[in-house]
Amino acid sequence: MEALGPGGWSPEQTEDLRADVHSLAGSSGLFGFDQVGAAASALEHLIIKAAKGGSLSHAQIEEMFHAFAQLEQAQLNAY
Repeated sequence: MEALGPGGWSPEQTEDLRADVHSLAGSSGLFGFDQVGAAASALEHLIIKAAKGGSLSHAQIEEMFHAFAQLEQAQLNAY
């Protein structure tokens, strides 16, 4: 995974990703897909944390991959 922030994604790309995930979290909850909303919210918090820290530790990268996997599984479970 490319780094978020300095030396990786631009601040605009990072903000676009965060905004998209935030929208997914809100919309999911609005339509009753609570598991998707919770997974997206957790991912949004990781994106914010990673963007503030500049580079990601190995543990943070694993945490993000896990959050993406949870989001994907929650979306599959919603249907």
